[in-house]
Amino acid sequence: MRESLRKVLVVVAALQGVGFAVAACSSDDDAAAPPGPDGGDAAEASTNDASSDAGGDAADADAAPRACSDENFCHTALPVAATLRGVWGHGEIVWAVSEQGDVLRWDGAAWSVHASQLGALYAIWGAGEADIWIGGEGGLFHGVGASSQAVTFEPVTTPGDEAIPIASIWGAGAGDVWAVGGDVDDETWSPRSRVLHRHGGAWALDPLSSEPFAFSRVWGDRAGGVWIAGDDGTEHSQTSGVYLRAAGADDFAPVAVSAYNEDEGPAQGGPGAFTGAGTGADGRVVLIGRTLSATPSFWYGSEVGVDAGAWTYEARDPNDIPLRAVWGIDGGATWLAGDYGRLRSSSGTKWTQAAIMIADFPVIEPLYAMWGTKADDFWVVGRDVAMHRMPRKGP
Repeated sequence: MRESLRKVLVVVAALQGVGFAVAACSSDDDAAAPPGPDGGDAAEASTNDASSDAGGDAADADAAPRACSDENFCHTALPVAATLRGVWGHGEIVWAVSEQGDVLRWDGAAWSVHASQLGALYAIWGAGEADIWIGGEGGLFHGVGASSQAVTFEPVTTPGDEAIPIASIWGAGAGDVWAVGGDVDDETWSPRSRVLHRHGGAWALDPLSSEPFAFSRVWGDRAGGVWIAGDDGTEHSQTSGVYLRAAGADDFAPVAVSAYNEDEGPAQGGPGAFTGAGTGADGRVVLIGRTLSATPSFWYGSEVGVDAGAWTYEARDPNDIPLRAVWGIDGGATWLAGDYGRLRSSSGTKWTQAAIMIADFPVIEPLYAMWGTKADDFWVVGRDVAMHRMPRKGP
C-alpha cells in the first residue's frame, strides 16, 4: 500500500513540474512579444487587424488556407528568402529588388528570381516592363531586353563617387530619370551625397550633390516637380534637408520645413532624421521622421510650396514604431507602411490599420515599399512579404 501511494505522489509531482515548465515558457514568450502596429505587443496587433478572426472556428479548421485578407490584401509566395526594399511594375509585370541582391519578377501568376548576386539592392524604377533601373550598394544597374523575360542587368558607369550607394530612383520618362544616394565618410564622419540625373541618354552629376546630406529619397508629384530628401546619415541625425526642383526650374531650391505647433512650440526645430517620404493621394507631400528632440512626427507640405508656412506638423506617440514608405494615388487614400507589419491608410485625418492577416497570427515583418496604378490595386513589400491589394470582383 505504501509503495503504491509513493508511486502516485511521484507521478503527481512530475506532472506539476511539467505544468510549471510550460507556464515558465509561456511567460518568457509574452515578455519577448514584439510591438504591434500601434506600439503595443503582438497580441494587440491582432485586435487592430480587421482580419484577426481569419482562423475561424473549429468547424473551419480543415478549410484551405486563405490567400487574401478581409480587405483583399493577397499574400504571394516568394521563391527565396528576401528582404524586398523596392517594387515597381508595368501592366501585369511587377519587379522587386532585395537586400540579398536578387531581382524578382512577377509574371501575373508567380514570382521568380530573374537576376541575382548584384549586391544589396534598395531601389527600382522603370520606363517600361523591359526598361528597368535598379540601385544599391553596387551603384546603378540598367536592365533592358526584347521582353521582360529577356531583360539582362548591367552595371552603369556614372559620374561622381561610385562608392556611394544608390538609395532611391524615380523618373518622369525614359529620358528623365533621377537617382540619389548617400552615406557617411568613415574618416571624417561627415555625410556624402550623390544626385544623378539622366537627361536624354547620358547621366550627369547634379550640383545638389555638394550639399552635406546623405540623400535617401527622390520622388515626383503630379505638379511636375522633383523632390529630394535626406539627413546627416547617422542613427540620431541632427540635420536634414528637403529640396524641390519645381516644374520648369533648372535648379533645386531648399524647402523650409517647420516643426512648430501649439503644444510643443518652436524648440523642437525641424526634422532631424527621415525614415520615409513621398506624395499622398491628396497631392500633399508627406515626410516621416523624428524632430531634433527625437519625437516621431509627420510633416505635410504643399505640392508646390517651399515656405515653412506651407507645412503642417503632427507629433506622433513617442513610442511609435518607424514608418518607411508613403504611397497614394488620386481617388484613393494615402498609405503608410513600416515596421511590425504596420500598414495604415487615411482619407482625412484619421489613420486606420489595414486588415492584412490571413492566418491566426498578425504580420509582424517590416514593410519597406509600395507601388501601384489604382487606388485599390497596389503592391506592398517587405521582409519575406509581397502583398497585392486586389480589386474586389463581383457585387
